[in-house]
Amino acid sequence: MMLENIVAPESPILSVKQLVQLAPFAASLGRRTVRRQAKKEQGSLRQTRRGHGLELLELRAYQPHDEVKHIDWRVTARTGQVHTRLYAQENDHVRLLLLQLTNDAYFGTRHTFVSTRYLQLASLLGYRAKQQQEQLTFWDGCDGKWQHFDANQRWQKVLEQITKRSQIPLQPVIGATFDSMVSKGHGYSYLVLSNRIELSDPEWQRLSYLSKHHDVTWILIDDQRSFSLPPGQYQLMGETGATAVTITKQTQHKALQAYERGLGNFHHRLQQHGVTLLRYDVENSPIEIGRHLLHRGVIR
Repeated sequence: MMLENIVAPESPILSVKQLVQLAPFAASLGRRTVRRQAKKEQGSLRQTRRGHGLELLELRAYQPHDEVKHIDWRVTARTGQVHTRLYAQENDHVRLLLLQLTNDAYFGTRHTFVSTRYLQLASLLGYRAKQQQEQLTFWDGCDGKWQHFDANQRWQKVLEQITKRSQIPLQPVIGATFDSMVSKGHGYSYLVLSNRIELSDPEWQRLSYLSKHHDVTWILIDDQRSFSLPPGQYQLMGETGATAVTITKQTQHKALQAYERGLGNFHHRLQQHGVTLLRYDVENSPIEIGRHLLHRGVIR
């Protein structure tokens, strides 16, 4: 019953209690079977490191420059050949969740709003990162500037911020621009949770810089049935109140073509800048999305 309430909550406005219910689902997503490949671009500092207490990256034959203390003696005895353990760099475990929603996200034709699914996913990914003992920072860019929270120290505050974002905005949402983001360190994992498919030139430049030094994944959730509503007149709540809108098959077809064209251009530019785009439908539960991200090696 709890899973049904997550997939289709009674209201798109969420409470902290509802977000807490996602914690056990985050723990039961499973284990990552595919490891994401490290970036090869210049400036990316994600490297292998030999040491204890880090995630095992590779077990390979001993090489002259390897330290003796990292030899795996059990494998060596079993195979008759000396093997060394390599571990992932500690920066692999630094994760940043970036949330930025527009007014269009506060809409849905089934189950719930797109915004609600984003916020559930943000909570699920946050719980997962904490359970994996990652360094986690939550960035909220919905109020014209980026607010960031150390999720390891202020997780309750992050949950409260997420519930705040579930409130339907009565004013136009002016999101913070990506060119204003401050980037520190190298080799971090950026997960961008946003329904935007248009960026300014300065934002593209900033995103390109981030992707050269970090692993950046853009997660897009939309309602793919929003362009197949039954023809008729609808009352849509907008920035200036309720507006009567007449929908026909022709207008929906044109709107769908324009959206897919814009999304195609956005995807192409993300690829050019080294950013991975993963698209999901609002019908997918946050648990389904989380498992797919785990399978892709995006999360641990």
